Amino acid sequence: MLGRICSGRISLAVGVLGLVLAVSVGLWLFLAASFEPNGRTNAVFQFLDALVVTPVAEQFRHVVFTKQFVAFMGLIALLAVVVPATRKEPILSKGLFQDVFWFLYQPVVFVVIFATWLTWLPNFFDAHLGNLKTDIVTQWPAWGRLVLGILIADFMHWVQHVMLHKIPILWNFHKVHHSQQQLNVFTNFRVHAVDHVLLMTLRAVPLLILSFEIPEVFIVLVFQKWHPWFTHANVRTNLGPLKYVLVTPQSHRVHHSVEAEHRDKNFGSLLSIWDHLFGTQVRNYDVYPGTGIGDKGYPLEQGVAWWMLPVMPIVQMFQPFREIGRDLLRQRGRKRALQ
Repeated sequence: MLGRICSGRISLAVGVLGLVLAVSVGLWLFLAASFEPNGRTNAVFQFLDALVVTPVAEQFRHVVFTKQFVAFMGLIALLAVVVPATRKEPILSKGLFQDVFWFLYQPVVFVVIFATWLTWLPNFFDAHLGNLKTDIVTQWPAWGRLVLGILIADFMHWVQHVMLHKIPILWNFHKVHHSQQQLNVFTNFRVHAVDHVLLMTLRAVPLLILSFEIPEVFIVLVFQKWHPWFTHANVRTNLGPLKYVLVTPQSHRVHHSVEAEHRDKNFGSLLSIWDHLFGTQVRNYDVYPGTGIGDKGYPLEQGVAWWMLPVMPIVQMFQPFREIGRDLLRQRGRKRALQ
């Protein structure tokens, strides 16, 4: 499909450029977090240091480029080989490599979105909504605030997830995440920037109302990131009795199902209690359906050459805007036809 837009050497050049960009940005952010910004006098470097190193690159390096992260992802990948949810999906698939490139592009998301959000949202909140703040939990012990923060953030994630599926214009963006036909340990990184902004805002605002500090908010958001890496993997497990409390690879695979009976179900991210409470939980815990969106016109990695995979995240990132524009033109055409 992408070959219709780009062809021959142009396509190859774009693919190579995407690969170089992804690797370069990821490596740059990793190295940038190792330097102290105080010794830099150049105004551009000072600006980049303020935007990237503090707090984004530093946090990204400590969260992602750690032994714990590598060990955790490695263990999940091993489980996907030993006990795969379905053996129909090859271990080294285009879907896997596509999501690896989404992972490599994450630093860009962190720089452009997360840094701006961490700076703008608290200031906007204090200036316009500061009167909503309460100190009711400020004296709680740290562990109590952490548990409360996780519960609130996870419930808001459930609410936001329902919105992404029920509101058509938001589904256009969330469809990017659901387009994966071969779930793997990196699929959780296949998320549109609009999803990121909405999710971070909805989860953070209640915490700001409760007077959580920005480092506390960040810890809560990062904590919630780890479990979905596991639940998106191609692993055959429903975690036994824990499935009534936690989201599992089996239950989240059902959420990604192409089957009509599973549509708009299992919205949970960390805890499954919200789906049990609101009646959106599929109670068949032994089914492992195929995944995807069933849209033959969607630009998927399966329809392009391997060397085009680095640029596909960019194509998919712009796809929602194409679909929204197309829908608006259709609506305008219908109105003119009725006149």
